[in-house]
Amino acid sequence: MRVKNIRAGHNLPTSLTNIRQIWLELTVKDSSGRVILSTGKLDAEGRLPKDVRIFNSDGQDNNFQFTLHPWEITSFSRHDTIAPRGHRDVYYGIPSTLKGKYIVEAKLRYRQAAQEVAEKRNCPLFR
Repeated sequence: MRVKNIRAGHNLPTSLTNIRQIWLELTVKDSSGRVILSTGKLDAEGRLPKDVRIFNSDGQDNNFQFTLHPWEITSFSRHDTIAPRGHRDVYYGIPSTLKGKYIVEAKLRYRQAAQEVAEKRNCPLFR
């Protein structure tokens, strides 16, 4: 699957890329409607699953330690945003033993911050 930035004149997400989140929510069903693959759905507490494909970055301070404080970030240990007119390819595996047609529903989701940051719990930014 290819996720494209065709209209924004900046990276997606932009600005606080270590706090903002863009991710893929994907559901694949077989022809009878049975879910074969599902990822990217928020749990009951608003958290993303560990296997989600997320587009953002991880900031680090001058000691190469993870930080959410924008004023402390001197570099990124991971910078995985989508450039203007750029794209990111995402791969999902479906067992080769499954035959037939599939229904794929893909949604690109966005939020200002992770649930922990929004609620100020268990978050290094608020310690």
